[in-house]
Amino acid sequence: MTKQDPNRANQILSHAQILFFQGGYEDTSIADIVKSAGVTKGAFYHHFSSKADILEQLLDRLVAHLGARLNDIDLQQVSSPVDSYLTFLHVMRSEFEFPSQQANPELGRAIYLDENDSIRNKLCQKIVDLAVPVLSGILEKGLTNTKLSPDEAKAASELVMQISLAHQPALKRLRYASTPAETLDRVQEVEHLIKQQGIAIDRLIGLPDGTTELRSQKAMSKLPNLGKT
Repeated sequence: MTKQDPNRANQILSHAQILFFQGGYEDTSIADIVKSAGVTKGAFYHHFSSKADILEQLLDRLVAHLGARLNDIDLQQVSSPVDSYLTFLHVMRSEFEFPSQQANPELGRAIYLDENDSIRNKLCQKIVDLAVPVLSGILEKGLTNTKLSPDEAKAASELVMQISLAHQPALKRLRYASTPAETLDRVQEVEHLIKQQGIAIDRLIGLPDGTTELRSQKAMSKLPNLGKT
């Protein structure tokens, strides 16, 4: 069996990412990826079985750093479950604040295009799949005087993640704002939703209102950039 070249695979992945975010996953063909990456179809199929396979590996690459950082939370000697929860929030904020992402600036705006709905939905699901087990472990320890069973903690964690992502449609509406006035309205909508979602999560898991900060002030200040064409 021919040995795979990780550098060539990464080269193909990088070109596929650009094409997916620029033109949409559905409208990007394997021929487009092969041409952009400067490889043969044989080289493509040596590393990937299909376009769906390359998307799956691309999404895994995008969330790999998040997974490593979330796993480290369990290893940290934090003083309380609340501190663990705050660390969890910090990791989630710093890894996936799309409008202000510095590592992948094109991702911040492209992810909310209509043609990238499938990519965004799959990416959000991967984030949830990584976050729920870690958050469940934190909630089992009890953020208040009441500890949760494993099943209760898992159910609560899944609900927390659903709530935390509920402003995604509003971010997409902001992405398509066509005037400064509409952009301002959409920004205010997102800000209101994020604040209310944080409060809803706090009340669900028994913390004081305002504890859960889903987005940093830096990310919030850059929200208008998402609506610019």
